[in-house]
Amino acid sequence: RKMHRVVKLEAGWEEPLQLDLLIADGGTYADAYESRFAVPQEDLELWLISREKLIAMKREADRPIDRQDIERLS
Repeated sequence: RKMHRVVKLEAGWEEPLQLDLLIADGGTYADAYESRFAVPQEDLELWLISREKLIAMKREADRPIDRQDIERLS
């Protein structure tokens, strides 16, 4: 699996928009990709996964930041 971080700075925003893009190649990541759903936002569509799938992916990665995220998301 690969991860790419994209950050966008926009005038007037208090914080930068940060996206973590995960490229699934099997296991929990592929399952999450298969269950994705689209959410229309102005001129684009955002593809998201459920909170449950996100937590499962973070459990699998098991980095310190993922454990903090799981605490916050649960």
